[in-house]
Amino acid sequence: GVKMRLSNLGPEVTNQHLKDIFGPILKAEIFYKQDGSSSGQGVVVFKRRADADKMLNTLQNVMLDFRPLHLALVGVSATPAAQPKQQSTRKPLDGTG
Repeated sequence: GVKMRLSNLGPEVTNQHLKDIFGPILKAEIFYKQDGSSSGQGVVVFKRRADADKMLNTLQNVMLDFRPLHLALVGVSATPAAQPKQQSTRKPLDGTG
């Protein structure tokens, strides 16, 4: 999956809010301090890079709980991954094909 780091989250934002906002995702998690209060940060994991890019472009700096969302993709290049239009024609390494 493709991980997106979230920051500047309000204290009332929950994992369920993230699932509702970001749509079909693999995971949503708010990070909490030892005292149980929100750290204002979290992560969502998308199945596809295209979905992550779309949400990044759509929701960056959008107001949520009176605060602008700060979003960043984690562990990926800044430019979207090229999506091949067809299957690779490379032959298997085992000599078949």
